[in-house]
Amino acid sequence: MRRPNCETLRAPAIAKTTLSNGKQLCEAPAKGITPASKNVQVDDHRTKVSDASLVHQLKTKNADDSIGGLVRNVDRETGVSTIGS
Repeated sequence: MRRPNCETLRAPAIAKTTLSNGKQLCEAPAKGITPASKNVQVDDHRTKVSDASLVHQLKTKNADDSIGGLVRNVDRETGVSTIGS
């Protein structure tokens, strides 16, 4: 088994916003965007991480059982979550 590059492991720890905090910053506002949403989940497999930002793909299930999606960006330095494209 190959060992990952130490720089790869060290880089995210420099940022103020962790992966789990970023996930929480995305889920809470996403629930308020669609008041009829029954469930909002972050798709962990599609999350993108860099030193500067986190990009989370969210899956939503609405009251009428329709399924939707949403992308949220988190600035790791400030901890601000915005709707992405």
